[in-house]
Amino acid sequence: MPVVETYTADFAPAYPVPILYEDNHLLFALKPPGLLAQADYSGKADILNILKAYLVDKYDKPGQAWLGLVHRLDQPVGGVMVFAKTSKAASRLSDLIRRQKFEKTYYAIVRGQVEPESAVWQDYISRETRKGRYVLDPSGRLCSLTCQRLASREVPGAGRLSLLKIQLHTGRPHQIRVQCASRSWPLLADRRYGLNDSFDQTFAWPALFASGLAFQHPVRQERIEVWADCPQTSPWTYFSDLLFTEAR
Repeated sequence: MPVVETYTADFAPAYPVPILYEDNHLLFALKPPGLLAQADYSGKADILNILKAYLVDKYDKPGQAWLGLVHRLDQPVGGVMVFAKTSKAASRLSDLIRRQKFEKTYYAIVRGQVEPESAVWQDYISRETRKGRYVLDPSGRLCSLTCQRLASREVPGAGRLSLLKIQLHTGRPHQIRVQCASRSWPLLADRRYGLNDSFDQTFAWPALFASGLAFQHPVRQERIEVWADCPQTSPWTYFSDLLFTEAR
């Protein structure tokens, strides 16, 4: 994982944030699971404000730093995020996302044997939650992803688990979690959409990781890719031979 440095804000010591790449226009960081992408009514720490504090500290800025949030990750999901350091970069990144020119790659571990080995999943997801969950709804918004099963293994206590590589075409809230669960392959340890059995309860966070982003740089007009390995902890270690750089 290419880490430039790791920053810990005084107001959020439980969430050190690795900085993966930075230039005059973009800031890539690795969001820890459990950290909000953006502040909400809860008052809990969020990565956007942590990174604003990082910019203030690093560049000795008076007052607050400006940083644009152009996409999100669910609170329990960790992985690579990019932020815009200028309004021009924010506008151009948002346009790339609208035109589906913003490539997002995830890894997931789900319960069961996913078939077929590779497929495009297209569904319609409700615009609002129902009893705290998004559901499939013909009148909802189209969501699409490409799913590739990299491996499937029997794990004691869990039955069969499948490791998936997912290319997200759209970015609906909870999209991967809903699309997997609706096919009876819920994410391992997903408290909202998963099985929630004793094996699920072993893990603190759902087995979903945003591993990489790729797109045309909004100013330099060249392709930029930033990647990070999945956490080298269980349950990802069930597939360590496939996931971790030193094992490949």
